[in-house]
Amino acid sequence: MALFASQAITSSGEAITRRHYAKFFLVCLSYANLCFLNVWFSLQDRGYDFWRRDGVTWQTIVAITLDILILACVAWGIVYVVLRTGHDRWIRLLKWCAILALLLPLNVLRTEEGLGSMQRLQIPSALSWRIVMVVVAVGLAILLLLNWQRFSTRVTTLLLILMAPSMPLALGSAVWQVIHAPPGSRFPDKPLQPALPQPPDAARVIWVLFDEWDYDLTFPERPAGISLPEVDRFRQKAFVATRMLPPARMTIVSVPSLLTGKTYVSTEPKTPSEIMLTSVEGKPPVRLTAQDTIFTEARRRGFNVGIAGWYIPYCHLIPECTTCSWQPAIALSWGSQFENPYSVPHLMKEILLGLVKKIPLLGRMGLDLDTPANQRLHALSYTQVRNDMLRAIADPRLNLVYVHMNVPHPPALYDSSTDRISTGHNISYLDNLRLVDRTVRDIRETLESAGLWDASTILLTSDHPLRVDRWPRDPAVRKGLKQHAEVPYLLKMPGQTQGLTYDRDAHEVVTKDLLLAILTKQVTTSQQVAAWFDAKPPYQ
Repeated sequence: MALFASQAITSSGEAITRRHYAKFFLVCLSYANLCFLNVWFSLQDRGYDFWRRDGVTWQTIVAITLDILILACVAWGIVYVVLRTGHDRWIRLLKWCAILALLLPLNVLRTEEGLGSMQRLQIPSALSWRIVMVVVAVGLAILLLLNWQRFSTRVTTLLLILMAPSMPLALGSAVWQVIHAPPGSRFPDKPLQPALPQPPDAARVIWVLFDEWDYDLTFPERPAGISLPEVDRFRQKAFVATRMLPPARMTIVSVPSLLTGKTYVSTEPKTPSEIMLTSVEGKPPVRLTAQDTIFTEARRRGFNVGIAGWYIPYCHLIPECTTCSWQPAIALSWGSQFENPYSVPHLMKEILLGLVKKIPLLGRMGLDLDTPANQRLHALSYTQVRNDMLRAIADPRLNLVYVHMNVPHPPALYDSSTDRISTGHNISYLDNLRLVDRTVRDIRETLESAGLWDASTILLTSDHPLRVDRWPRDPAVRKGLKQHAEVPYLLKMPGQTQGLTYDRDAHEVVTKDLLLAILTKQVTTSQQVAAWFDAKPPYQ
């Protein structure tokens, strides 16, 4: 049969010369570049700049270029060795491998959302269209197999040669971005404000937002085996709202609502230093930087502000800070994974790992490289935000410290049985709750060492509860966790020794006004906090 016949890999059977080997290298280089096309696209996607701390850097360009060259050299070396043997069987195997190898860049294109992935398209009669596409694909595959000798080498080589210019074009575009980027390719933060002098009895408020912290799973429905002694200790001497509803289920909507004290229904990041907010569908959006946030009003009233954040580029958006730091969500987005680490070898490793994760059917074979990689990056973010937070809360100059922590937000990064950071497959969101507890301990011990614990108002809360539908692969979610609506809301006033439970409906969006009232000492006790919520409508 023609399918199993041998033939030289050249188009007409002539002897293989240096010119052929040069052409093969061009083909291999084009193939390698296609494998990393999603990386090039991510670097050039200006719509994602809002989430980045840095633009395109020379380190990233060098890393991806070296990865492409390494893959091209490996592929060319295999071709060279096989052709030098001259054995028909090896050449035939090389042809099959060349066809199968195309599945990798095709899978990269298929799964890359920015390149028109079909994963999110809403197609009428989607099942019927899939059946048609499968039938067509099978027919093309049969046609290819029956005409193996005529099409395999020529078509594959021609297509890859035609795609070869994509690499210099992508490389040139990336270099152009670096040349015209801000100094050091880092998007600029807002200038820090000098610390204003404060009287000895000035109020001090610490607002810690634990992303995706679920009230029910932390308290009334806490699973057996999850011990949270620090959270329970904090709760015993705090104002606790048991029916606190967040503004939205998405961080990018909920956090701007909390910071401005207004409920928004949608948001749209525009530039690295701006986000548009929509309060009512159909109405024109407004700029966040044009709104009075809690930081704007605190500074206007003579208070010093500090931020230690995650995910949202606070330092690009908020100009009222005396101290500010933020970490991008490197575990949640492919585009942000180039933010850390910065060294070329580590960037090469991250990019290559991303390619390996694109190998078709890898997950179905039980080889999950995606979860451990994301766990490791999420743990790196946690460590950075935690260190930034501990420095900020111990700074005696600051009156208002806002902290946005990346836990217990999945992926799971903590093993509650060993109390250690982990990349294990059996850990879950519930283990991250234990890390929240460890973080609360760190806050208490840091403030006690600085002599600021009793003098500080501390609010522990969240932007939304666990979203069960967004994390179907989490081991705890697979066991049947239910979707809840409430977030924790634990507020310790200065010197408070008795807890107070508030069981009425309340909406978290009033937090901005409440904390400003505490800063100005209009509200000084937990009883006054309860009266404050009584006077506010449950929805705004």
